[in-house]
Amino acid sequence: MRYKHIAVLLVLLLAALPLGAQVWQVYDNFNSDHINPALWVSKWGVCENALDCERQTRIGWLQLRMRGYGLNITDPNDPRLNQQNWALNNLDVADPAGIVGIGATLVVTRDSGSPTMGYQLGQFVLRATFFSGVSQPQENRDVEANISVGGGGGNNQLSVGALVNKMGPQLETLGSADLGTVHVGEPITIWLRWDKAGHRFLYGLQRLLPNQTVVKEISYNTSDAFFPPLYPYRSVQLQTSPPNLLGSQSFSDWAVTITRVIVLR
Repeated sequence: MRYKHIAVLLVLLLAALPLGAQVWQVYDNFNSDHINPALWVSKWGVCENALDCERQTRIGWLQLRMRGYGLNITDPNDPRLNQQNWALNNLDVADPAGIVGIGATLVVTRDSGSPTMGYQLGQFVLRATFFSGVSQPQENRDVEANISVGGGGGNNQLSVGALVNKMGPQLETLGSADLGTVHVGEPITIWLRWDKAGHRFLYGLQRLLPNQTVVKEISYNTSDAFFPPLYPYRSVQLQTSPPNLLGSQSFSDWAVTITRVIVLR
């Protein structure tokens, strides 16, 4: 009964999404007993650092879950302390060409971990690259837009934020925006889209209870006129990142239920 109740809320939430004159389309509503290979591909070393990992459809739902652990290191000179023990559970749109926006309707169903304060232990992220930020296409300087729902575990509160990054040997952040907070178990829709004419990215958060829509924009000054991205993708991701701590072992246990993914062409 709980899932049926959430399903009704999510349908209403998608209907309330402020799309204006844009034509958003339902890309996948996961109404099969398997992930559709015509729509999705999986890559980037899925779940490589997570001990427990789940990704499956449940007739109308896509369930992603991971539980991973940080390293228990006591030697302060151990070079592994400089590593972030993160794991990734992702699906990429099979053919991203022509897609200028992506969104997802979802519920974060689990946000637990230790330590509970001071670290973002997990997050659900939409990521997309739209153009290369340099004039030489052999360099990976792709400009990536992303919107995330993240938390530190244990307090039932999640933060929604947006970033624009330029890839490279040193990751460069071109802009960021805060879209507010939501709660574990709350149905929401998040989305991002590229406004090439306006040299900006737009990000949205739609909440049903309370009925609230937040839209933020991040402008960029780097040129988008040279080349398409070296690595084009429109990606739906669950990430966990328990830190490596001296004398104790951290963990992160995150789960998200996605009812549909929408795209803008």
